[in-house]
Amino acid sequence: FFSSMKVIVFSLFAFFFNLCLLAQESSNAIVRDSIIKVDGYSTKQIYDGVKTWFVENAKYDSRAILQIDKEDEGILQGKVSIPVEWHSMTWWCLTGYVSSIFYIQIKEGRFRVKFYNFTHFSTVAPPAVLRKWCMGEVLDEGYPESLKSGLKPAYNHMRKRVRPLIYTNTSQWFKDMKTSVEQGPRVEEDW
Repeated sequence: FFSSMKVIVFSLFAFFFNLCLLAQESSNAIVRDSIIKVDGYSTKQIYDGVKTWFVENAKYDSRAILQIDKEDEGILQGKVSIPVEWHSMTWWCLTGYVSSIFYIQIKEGRFRVKFYNFTHFSTVAPPAVLRKWCMGEVLDEGYPESLKSGLKPAYNHMRKRVRPLIYTNTSQWFKDMKTSVEQGPRVEEDW
């Protein structure tokens, strides 16, 4: 009886310890979240406008970035990326992109857009060191657990450049999605 009780107590301790670690890590993660009001627009009009925005602004095939597309539930989810370039020889290997997951919920007269899990990837580093130059999750403070201590200066340099790009791009995306909904579908009558 006591040995099984020890296992249960130890399991609970391990569970709560991991939960605390996860809560600590996520508190430093960058999350961009906005509820956008578009009064007078139906769920269908909002869905069409937001999806049109993705089709027109996707750097790649929009079908590839939209991983969940549930029109009847008003949900879109997928990935977007922000290109990042360095022109100095010292930090050139950090050139690449920052990937993010987006989640959109649509309701009558409003929609919520959330961008999270911003992750840096290098695309120009030589294959032998490519993994080393992929900095991982972009945090407001601290470092990802997987980052080796010798790479902290590179991570700080990446974060200094990438954080403003994240805030600028996502703010513009919020505005552009609202504009896309308000403009409605682009139908040309002269054909």
